[in-house]
Amino acid sequence: MRQVFIPVQVEHTEQILSWADLSIPSLTQLEITLRNEPDFHSKIQLVELWLLKQLEQQIIDYSQGQAPLHCAIQSIHQSHGQLSLSEKWAAEQGVSSRHLRRLFLHNLGMTPKQYSDVVRLQSCIQLIDHQGLNALYQSHDYCDESHLIRQFKKFTGVTPRNFINMSVLSKLN
Repeated sequence: MRQVFIPVQVEHTEQILSWADLSIPSLTQLEITLRNEPDFHSKIQLVELWLLKQLEQQIIDYSQGQAPLHCAIQSIHQSHGQLSLSEKWAAEQGVSSRHLRRLFLHNLGMTPKQYSDVVRLQSCIQLIDHQGLNALYQSHDYCDESHLIRQFKKFTGVTPRNFINMSVLSKLN
């Protein structure tokens, strides 16, 4: 079995690494493509396509107990990251929440909650040009606008307003 993004022989959980440190040829090619792409939205789409391709290449071996992971990932995407994978949900899949967490950590390098947060934020980013922040936090189940801003800054390094400004600037260029 191999992990989706990082070779199995190296453990990279909760670390910041350079792309070159990972020695993944397709990632090196993605970096070259991104450098030559002037449009910000196109860069986001290229990264999303690369990530989806990596997920598609992952062979899910149902005989090795990967079916719950596949179901969890599908459920998280269908709910746009707003699904809470509770003990009850895990039990319905025939596994404990602890085992599901281990599957996520082993295969994706993050917990189900972290993965849900990433998917929820991706959903917000897709709608950020069309909705105000107030509508975004309400429609994506954030407690309040400051919660959305904190999560946004945690994953992107910028506030939603700065992200929108960068997006507008890239459209002008």
